[in-house]
Amino acid sequence: MRRKCMVRRLKSDVLTELPDKIRAPQFLALTTSAMNRYLKLAREGAEKAAESRAEALVYLNALRTAIGKAKTDQAIEWAEDFLETGKSLIIFADAIDVQHAIINALTEKGHYVTRILGGQKDAVTDKNKEDFQSGKSKVIVLSLRAAREGHTLTAASDVLFVELGWNPGTHNQAEDRAHRIGQKESVTAWYLVAQDTIDEWTHELIEAKRKVVNAVSDGIMADDESESVFNDVLERAIGTYGGRKF
Repeated sequence: MRRKCMVRRLKSDVLTELPDKIRAPQFLALTTSAMNRYLKLAREGAEKAAESRAEALVYLNALRTAIGKAKTDQAIEWAEDFLETGKSLIIFADAIDVQHAIINALTEKGHYVTRILGGQKDAVTDKNKEDFQSGKSKVIVLSLRAAREGHTLTAASDVLFVELGWNPGTHNQAEDRAHRIGQKESVTAWYLVAQDTIDEWTHELIEAKRKVVNAVSDGIMADDESESVFNDVLERAIGTYGGRKF
């Protein structure tokens, strides 16, 4: 393709004035009770997940939801500690319950929390972005699905991912809400990863897939790569928790 019909220009080549972008995983240990709930779900659902695609989807989504909720308190604590530095912070979460739990907890602590969530009116979104970019708000909570593209949030140089998607391209786009023209500082993407769960496997696979993406196009991922991450995590989960291969 490069020889005959495609010219590849990397973002780093075109936007040479942009500062560096760093990815920093933060590995978390779930509480004993949260880990026990996770393992119960993982073991009970593994056999059914091996039977059909529909059951597999339900199974992995249930595990992701359990992990996201289990990480929420630690995410809130992490965000509170970070905001004490006076710097601005972008927070991405996937589940609605997790998004609102973070918003409510930080609001109760006295922070003005702006947001871009699914179903939000454009006028509300614009006001939230304006308040964040102006510094009136120091923290903004974004939906990983609804707000991963189309927004400039260069008031922050730190992006926190509380939950992981299946596609590295999704994360690349989300990181670039801060890493775009107008950014003056190096951008750090912080990933909260639950140890000894499918969260850790997903993170490992996403990082591996990033290298594959770079061999094709900067930050663009084909749909079947999301499928690949999903299937790899599923096979490992069934092998680990169900005692047999998918």
